[in-house]
Amino acid sequence: LYPSNLYGWSKYVAEQYVVSKGGVALRYFNVYGPKEAHKGAMSSVAYQMLEKYKKGEEIKIFPLHPKRDFVYVKDVCDILYWFITNRKHSDIYNLGTGVAETFENLALRTIEHTGISGEIKYIDTPLDIRDKYQYYTCANMSKLRNIGYTNKFHSLNEGIKDYITQYLNPQQYL
Repeated sequence: LYPSNLYGWSKYVAEQYVVSKGGVALRYFNVYGPKEAHKGAMSSVAYQMLEKYKKGEEIKIFPLHPKRDFVYVKDVCDILYWFITNRKHSDIYNLGTGVAETFENLALRTIEHTGISGEIKYIDTPLDIRDKYQYYTCANMSKLRNIGYTNKFHSLNEGIKDYITQYLNPQQYL
């Protein structure tokens, strides 16, 4: 509700405008899934980990076990479709799963579903971001549930497994 920087304020003002016109503003958490290779450095952490494993690079993770709400793009599409077919709502909604997972868990699920033998290396949080880094983000999904959205979200394990086995070639990571 109270953005801490200009970027946050710009998003907040845009959300307020959309809602004032009867629209729905969505706050996306860490979306991952097919068709994101073109995003490069802005692709999801899941995809970036896969690419590092493919190149034989180690995964570097901050030691304080940061957690993020990772949401599979199929769940995002389900929510968007739900809003299109339930047009009576106008507000700001979080779009995540409501479950925060560690980067380690993401890496382990990636290793499990590709069959690769990857390494995780713990590095210190860089000094220039240490005080500003978000060590925990998790979507509060109660507002969306309160207006009637009842679909089940993919767990991180289910989403990563589907992403790798249905959209990527796991053999390319061996």
